[in-house]
Amino acid sequence: MARVVTTGRIYAYTAAGMQGLYIIDVTDPIHPVTASAFDTPGVAWRVAVDATTVPGRTYAYVTDRLHYLLHC
Repeated sequence: MARVVTTGRIYAYTAAGMQGLYIIDVTDPIHPVTASAFDTPGVAWRVAVDATTVPGRTYAYVTDRLHYLLHC
């Protein structure tokens, strides 16, 4: 899981296995909300987030169990 603060919101990026990648708004940790989800072709295994390369953009990199790298 990776955590990113953007425009006052806090997002958690989670590799969710067969369900793919989930982006969860955890600004209010008692009431987390799914902000977005992406189905990946394999089993989402790990996630890394880059929020610094392009200002205002966040990129998630997901690997699956077979070591493929996906860019979301």
